[in-house]
Amino acid sequence: MLAGLLAAIMSSVDTALNSASTLVICDFVQPRRPKLDARALARLGRHTTLGMMFIAALWAPAIDRFPGLFAYLQQAFAYVTPPLVAVFAAGMLSGRLSANAAFAGLITGHGVSAAWFIATQLGWVKVHFTVVAFLLLVMTLLACALWQALLGGTVTDEQRLAVDASHVEPAPLAVRRGAAMLTALTLVLVIAFW
Repeated sequence: MLAGLLAAIMSSVDTALNSASTLVICDFVQPRRPKLDARALARLGRHTTLGMMFIAALWAPAIDRFPGLFAYLQQAFAYVTPPLVAVFAAGMLSGRLSANAAFAGLITGHGVSAAWFIATQLGWVKVHFTVVAFLLLVMTLLACALWQALLGGTVTDEQRLAVDASHVEPAPLAVRRGAAMLTALTLVLVIAFW
């Protein structure tokens, strides 16, 4: 029984680490250094996996400080996801956000998020994590706008095509009603537990 459980855990951890390493190598390293051969990329991938495993091992004892696993997941997502959602939304809703400004906004958002999380853990800031998520979203959107103003840059035709919705048919009425009801219920829950 125990061997099966350990095998399942190892498989999940291995999958997550390899996927994260592949994303880093394929999305960040390879585009900036296209001349690296497969052997160098594989070596970098192994080092990235090892680094992520080391960070996870250092972080694991901190999970014990939370009242429960569900509380930990909610708080972790409240700090990690708002910068990602903000950059994604800004890219989809704005036709002027360049890739460099989006990346700088994402780095800024995650930096503010990490600093805020540390300040909260040290007891310097006492704001509920659901409010923190909204504030981080707004700060990241502002950071994207600021970086766009500072860095400039143009949106490529490929980027413009990704957000062009002129050829997309509107969603059926039932889908739009369902989305509106889900949004309203989410707002009711957020307000009820505020």
